[in-house]
Amino acid sequence: MRNFLFILIAVGVIGGLSVLALGQARNAAARPPVTPAEPKPPPPPFVAVTKTDGSIVKGLLTASDPGALTLTPPAPPGQAANDPVVIKWPEITKVSNGLTRQKVLDQWKSERKDQLCADCKGEGAVLCATCKGTAHDPAKLPKDCATCKGELLVDCKAPRCDKGQIPCPKPCLKLTDIGWITKPDGTKVRRFPQKGGNFEVSEQHVGELIVAAKDGTKSTIPCPTCGKTGKVDCPTCHGAGKVPCPTCSKNDSVPKCPDCENGKQICKTCEGAGIRK
Repeated sequence: MRNFLFILIAVGVIGGLSVLALGQARNAAARPPVTPAEPKPPPPPFVAVTKTDGSIVKGLLTASDPGALTLTPPAPPGQAANDPVVIKWPEITKVSNGLTRQKVLDQWKSERKDQLCADCKGEGAVLCATCKGTAHDPAKLPKDCATCKGELLVDCKAPRCDKGQIPCPKPCLKLTDIGWITKPDGTKVRRFPQKGGNFEVSEQHVGELIVAAKDGTKSTIPCPTCGKTGKVDCPTCHGAGKVPCPTCSKNDSVPKCPDCENGKQICKTCEGAGIRK
C-alpha cells in the first residue's frame, strides 16, 4: 500500500512539472524575440578651443566641418541650455583634443571623394590669382627675388612629390615596389603566394589591391583611393606641382594682397562648397 501511494505521489509531481514546463514553453513562444539594442553613439567630446585673440571657449564639440567648429557651452545646473557657438577655423589657434582643420578636411574629403570640385579638390579655395598665394601685393614685391625670380611660385619640394603627384598611400600595386620580375617578352609581373601555388599579376594591374578569399586564393580589385592610377595629389601643392614662393610669402615689409585673404580666394567653380554643384 505504501509503495502504491509513493507511486501516485511521484506521478503527480512529474505531471505537475510537465504542465509547468509546457506552460513556460508556450509563454516563451508567444513572446516576440528580443531585438538587441543598437549601441548608443559616443557622446560629443568636451573640448577647449583657443582663439587667435587669446580667449578660450569650452563646450561639447557637436559639429565640425572644413569651415568651422560648433560648440555648446555647458549651462549651470537648473538653467536652460546654452545656444551653440560657431567658431570659424581662421579664428582658431588650438583645439584641446588635437583636432585640426586639416584632419577635419581630410575626413570630409574622403567621405565625398567622388563629388569633389575639380578645381579646388575639395578645399573650397584656390591660390589667389593676383599674388599666387604669397598673400602680399605683387606690385610691391621685388621682381628680382632670388628664390622665384619674380614668378611668385616655386616647384613643390614635398617628399616624393613628382609634378604634383605622390605614390598612393594604400598598398596597391606600384611599379616602384620591389619584387617585379621582367619576363623574356619584356612584361613585368609579380608573384604572391597563395593556397596551391602562386598568384601572378602583370603590370597591367598597377593601381589594384591584392585581396584574399576565404579559401586562400587571391585576386585584385581597383584601389578606391587612387582610382587605379597608383598616385594621388600631393597634399602640399594639391596637385599643382607649384607652391607660393616662401621668400615672397615671408616679406612682411610689403603690404598684403588686396584681392585675397592669406593668399587664398573662394573657388569660383564650386563657390566655396568644395564639391561639384
